[in-house]
Amino acid sequence: MRHIAAPFAFASIIATGASAHADRIHMPCDAPIAASIGTGIFTGSTTTNDFGDIKFERIQPGFGRLELTMFSNCEAHTDKDTETKSLRTYDRVTRWWLGSLSVYGSISPETTALAFHNEPKVYATVDDMGNTVTRTENTLTKADLEAGTDFSGGFGARLSLIDSKHFHVEAFGEFAGTFSWNPARANTVVAHALELDLDVTRIVQDHAQLRYRWDMENVGVTIGFPLRPNTVSKNRLTPFLTLGYTWFNADVDIKLDDQVTSDLTALGVDVAKVTERRSIRKSSPTGVVGARLDFNKLFSLEASAMFAQTDSTTVYWFSGSAVFRFDYPWRW
Repeated sequence: MRHIAAPFAFASIIATGASAHADRIHMPCDAPIAASIGTGIFTGSTTTNDFGDIKFERIQPGFGRLELTMFSNCEAHTDKDTETKSLRTYDRVTRWWLGSLSVYGSISPETTALAFHNEPKVYATVDDMGNTVTRTENTLTKADLEAGTDFSGGFGARLSLIDSKHFHVEAFGEFAGTFSWNPARANTVVAHALELDLDVTRIVQDHAQLRYRWDMENVGVTIGFPLRPNTVSKNRLTPFLTLGYTWFNADVDIKLDDQVTSDLTALGVDVAKVTERRSIRKSSPTGVVGARLDFNKLFSLEASAMFAQTDSTTVYWFSGSAVFRFDYPWRW
């Protein structure tokens, strides 16, 4: 039934913008603890055969993230100047391959909104008198759906593969998703039925419940190009590119109250078909560009973005964060 299509579009958009936490890069001489706070926005529009014209927006007003380094190929080295007899201490990389392993986790509040407009299709049919007449299909023509502030989380790991002075490659794998079922609400719903546009917002609000959940898995590689040597943290800019693959799963439940269930049953509607759980299973390659600016060993700013455009879809995504790094307490 096409008038049930909106919830599936809603869940798909929510997860399409799910935060890919591989939108950053880990350098070989980073302090072993990194705590970051940031924000992100995902917005765009698309035209589909099933849902019509869709506009969507997903905002993460402030996510938190913690990363811990398990081992590292960086060590402090001291040289003695033979002329001045002074000592000079600096960081250096002990090997260029498989240099470090880190694990990370994040939690993010988020709000999501979706609006779409769909023109009913016109078709020809034969009436009771045997005459050919035109009719417009019964379908959803307009909807504004919104999820309040809910939370999602994720965890993952990254392994440094190559650590040369101006070239860095690391592999990552991660999982993200909702902690439980999240509710969504309808602000406006207009349906076309009996050749009329009917505002059914109140009926949907009072007699139906919509909830969703999603999860996704990402794997890939991040390639960085530090403009200063990778062991020098002060005023270092590192552009990077992330290439990967994402698997996305979402489930949507619709529950009708007893009154609407009884009315639909009396009209001959198979309510079980309307309310059965719908699932989305998708996968696709992903790409993100970004940059990291280190002010010193303790603080850096990171930003990343994605833009994609096809004949039917335009997508913008941006994420920015401030990162604070420090050593394990027992090393203070």
